[in-house]
Amino acid sequence: MGLGDVVVASVGQVPEPEPAVQDDAKRLFDQARKRDALLCVSDDDLLAPYHKYVRDNHEALCRILKRDWSIDLSLKDFCSNSGDDADPLYSVNPLGCV
Repeated sequence: MGLGDVVVASVGQVPEPEPAVQDDAKRLFDQARKRDALLCVSDDDLLAPYHKYVRDNHEALCRILKRDWSIDLSLKDFCSNSGDDADPLYSVNPLGCV
């Protein structure tokens, strides 16, 4: 059972975050995004067609972060593009890189 499983299992049962903690978390995400330093990682290949369940859990995590913490993340934040504009090549940022 991974983090995504825990998140999906607890949808609707997430404790209300403390406002100061929520504000700090959102500020840190926003600052990292502005500096182009936001690096989200996953232990799973979220782009693989055989990982639909994992990707669905990931999307649930993103929805909860947006709903409860006002932190806007998407699949794009977990991916890197190593191609060029004409021929993009996306991959998931692996957990092992941090």
